[in-house]
Amino acid sequence: MNYTESEERLETEVVLRMSRQLLEGIDFIHSAGIGHGDISSRNMAFSCKNLSTTTKEDLFHVLGAPESEQLTRLDGDQLSDSLPKILVKAAEWAEWVDEDEEIRIFDFGRSFPKGEEPVKLAQPSPLRAPETIFEKSFDYKIDLWHAGCTIYSFIFGMIPFHYLGDDYLVKQMIDLLGELPQEWQTQWECMKKESNSALALNGDCQPTKLTRKFDDEVYDLRLRVLCLVTEQLMRFLPSERTPASAILSLMSSNVEGSPESESGFDLTCMAIYNALEISKTPSVKSGSGKGSFSTDSNFFKGAEWTPDGTSVITTSANNSIRTFILPPDLLEKRESPLDLQPYSTFPSKEPVYATAIYPFFNLQDPSTTLILSSVRDHPIRLSSALSPQNLGTYSLINPSTEAFIAPHSILYPSHLGGSQFITGSDSLICIFDVSRTGNEGPVSRLPTIPSKRKQIVGGGVGMKGIVSALAMNPAQDGILAAGTFTRNIALYGARGSGELIGTFSIAKTEADSHIGGTGITQLLWSPCGRYLYVVERKSRGMLVYDIRVTGQLLGWLEGREATSNQRMKTDVIAVGDDGSHEVWAGGTDGMVRMWKNPHTTIGARQPDYSYKIHDGEFGTSQLINPQNNDTKV
Repeated sequence: MNYTESEERLETEVVLRMSRQLLEGIDFIHSAGIGHGDISSRNMAFSCKNLSTTTKEDLFHVLGAPESEQLTRLDGDQLSDSLPKILVKAAEWAEWVDEDEEIRIFDFGRSFPKGEEPVKLAQPSPLRAPETIFEKSFDYKIDLWHAGCTIYSFIFGMIPFHYLGDDYLVKQMIDLLGELPQEWQTQWECMKKESNSALALNGDCQPTKLTRKFDDEVYDLRLRVLCLVTEQLMRFLPSERTPASAILSLMSSNVEGSPESESGFDLTCMAIYNALEISKTPSVKSGSGKGSFSTDSNFFKGAEWTPDGTSVITTSANNSIRTFILPPDLLEKRESPLDLQPYSTFPSKEPVYATAIYPFFNLQDPSTTLILSSVRDHPIRLSSALSPQNLGTYSLINPSTEAFIAPHSILYPSHLGGSQFITGSDSLICIFDVSRTGNEGPVSRLPTIPSKRKQIVGGGVGMKGIVSALAMNPAQDGILAAGTFTRNIALYGARGSGELIGTFSIAKTEADSHIGGTGITQLLWSPCGRYLYVVERKSRGMLVYDIRVTGQLLGWLEGREATSNQRMKTDVIAVGDDGSHEVWAGGTDGMVRMWKNPHTTIGARQPDYSYKIHDGEFGTSQLINPQNNDTKV
């Protein structure tokens, strides 16, 4: 297929069909353990099913007689047997239309088995992949870069780059896609110094030129998904490129309609809240009945359903905790989403590190509408979700400095009957009795690192670091899992008050090179209590551990975009009595993704479902209503 640059654009349906079929072909090739090595429009052709009964005379009548020429050598010697004797000019048939036509990928002359890549690979210069410039090596994922460039040409009628040398090619890549990876920066600086070209870069890379080009030139909303597709295919590092199978899932959920999960979810927006409309001068200060407090930061840091499913509790960058009570008619069909407003707002002077909701929260009983929160340089506070006032405080004090310790994680589990809660701070887990307010402190202090005396006598098992996540096993044994920003996990028996079962590190596993991660932000148990899901900051996925074998990595979930330092929550929902469950997660790309029964897969697992819910940068939380699986936030 020869693609000629022009002002004319292909029809939307044609672009989507061609893009999907190209990716289906690449997915098939990769699933066979092969890299094609030369994906481009010149190595693609359309099948012509409607011409199967057409005679040669009929074709020549439309196309004209073939133009051919004898192939000869300039020196007059005989041609080798591998060369054709006659060259035939490709026919042009601009008026050809066949709604059933399908793309076929051919020319496997540069293909290679996975793991047996050749030392060099001839590529069309404008389509040269960046790893062949900076790393002088490549693998089968070079096909994904070429596919992104080809889909770009389907949309805009031209290839994304023109070749005037490696330096100028890289400059165009940066202009279109953003900054190079850090590991290539030194080499790029040397290239710029040695270059004879003017390599002034665009100063503004956010949003990228690719995103701006889609915004300015693509008016059909059905094509907007291809902006995300090309972004995920044309990533500089091959390890970060999204596989063709996952891209096809993304396109299927966005273009062909959004299939419901087995949980019955229909991702229709029923209510919306515009954070920009929040008053910037709350009338009540934290811990004070007078004065005012204002701030300009307003984005959500987290959201959590109350156990009765009636309300959503949020925390924001302006240090406020808000309660949203959902209307009873939330799920009724309407032309536009409901406009939500907070029922109450509880501001603080200092950042809120963690919150936890009373496990038996019932909106019909105001005495149960309780929230625990940890605020920097303050005692832990117990407050009402319905009115901004403190009902009690719990002191956790550093014995060396006598300063308040603000926990980075709080767990208020139903297993403890609502009478106790658990906190995690720097190398310390504590259990508090809710009835013991004031300065009495915790009823139990459990250091996660052993004392020097214990180390001397052989009891040196433990973990050091801020305990950033806590989760209680739903099974009867009540194992408490604690995770740290230093990427360690500890398991404790007897609902956190028992002996240490074991510790293990999640660093330097096989998953590291695939999804990354710089510190645990959330732990979740499977409904059966056998598997532990580990969520990290600056990660493109989640880890899956089989706790029956402590510290054994079962697999990892790929495809999530969460390469941010912000805590981005996920949720696990049971979908049957046999242990079946789904893992739901939001991403920085505005996408919601779901993995069905990920514990059944060893190694990498792509999402089974994806859906774009907004155009914003962050999806802070992905939580399922505990009382009604039809609603989520």
